[in-house]
Amino acid sequence: FEVIEELRKLPLSRGSRNGGSSGNGDGNDKDANKTTIDTETLMIESLSRGFAHRADLTSALLKAIKGTHHSTGPHSQYNYPHSSQALIAAQQQQQQHHSPADIWLLACCATAPHNLPKVKTLFRTKANNGFFTPQLLRDALIGNGMALRSLFHPSLMELADGLLRSSNVEGSSTVEL
Repeated sequence: FEVIEELRKLPLSRGSRNGGSSGNGDGNDKDANKTTIDTETLMIESLSRGFAHRADLTSALLKAIKGTHHSTGPHSQYNYPHSSQALIAAQQQQQQHHSPADIWLLACCATAPHNLPKVKTLFRTKANNGFFTPQLLRDALIGNGMALRSLFHPSLMELADGLLRSSNVEGSSTVEL
């Protein structure tokens, strides 16, 4: 599903904005930031409703995130046979990584009660395996409080609770903010 892949490319982190205030005091930066927050808030509400009513979108998102593995570094090795197709697959897999948009999309998906258990399990697995890093969570959440406000109680709290109650105590420490 191309729609999900395009959504996952959205620049939804504090670093994606214009770098904050320019300090010139003319108020234009404040208006631009409010417009960005309003746009993101509307987008989150729309996505949440879409995931609640479209099982195919939810399925595509969960499948895409399950299949994404960030590279462990420039020298990471994969145990593929030595064929050109296998080398291309290894290179593509190394280029895949999670972005802050993945956290936002999972939170949108989790607002629907029927999606929450699947999202919670995937989120916990990704965090315990080190794919959802503390830095990724910081980038997704810090500075985005106004835009994410509508997701805080229904889904982000549930996802955080799931991480805290995770049976993998060592892995749970990887999600410290």
